[in-house]
Amino acid sequence: MITTIFNAGKYPETEKDYVPLIGDTQEEQYSIALSLLIIAVVLIPVMLLVKPCFFSRAAENADAESEEIELANASESMRGSETS
Repeated sequence: MITTIFNAGKYPETEKDYVPLIGDTQEEQYSIALSLLIIAVVLIPVMLLVKPCFFSRAAENADAESEEIELANASESMRGSETS
């Protein structure tokens, strides 16, 4: 199994009657394995980076909103103390 991963679907030259697991020919199996490897290499970083980036932006927006609320509350309390 480890050799299958490292060889990316290639088969040993000694086994001429080797039946591919996916596809009709050995070349097709190799191309499918290579394309799946490329897809995994591209999508794994995407899956790992989307959530942290999304939540960091959400946290920045929440901080900005809380600062605006605090400023509004402070200005209202200042107005209330001036009229009293």
